[in-house]
Amino acid sequence: MQALSEKPTYFFIKDKVNYMYRFKNLTNTLRIITGVVIAMHGLMHIVFLSEYISGIIDQLYDVIPSESGLTIIAALLPFLDFFIGLLLLGNICTKKILWVTISISILMSFFIVLEQINLSLLYHCCVIVLSVIVYVTVKTDKYLNLVYNPKC
Repeated sequence: MQALSEKPTYFFIKDKVNYMYRFKNLTNTLRIITGVVIAMHGLMHIVFLSEYISGIIDQLYDVIPSESGLTIIAALLPFLDFFIGLLLLGNICTKKILWVTISISILMSFFIVLEQINLSLLYHCCVIVLSVIVYVTVKTDKYLNLVYNPKC
């Protein structure tokens, strides 16, 4: 016969496993959503690259007067966004990529606020919030031994 004290331990372990499985699914879902949003944003700007570059130059020329520097940065950002989105989708170096994503979005939000507030600010704020949530859940997953890539 089993002692009465063993049953709560079994149910506790079973509930903990179910909780961790649901938490892992939530983390993966948020990571995939964030990756798709960032990759599609980058792809959209890659398709309309000339309009994006001219828009960036028009908006930020007063803040950064170097037109050649703005052109280079504006040409690289969509490809960087697309690549970051793909890395998030592939779950490759997730924590480091999330730090890069948060940094880029904060920097872009700063420049958008300096010049004018528009719909791009809403996008970058959403990316910051999603990235912070995914970073916190991935960091927690490491301690739960669910999703952890020791190479990154």
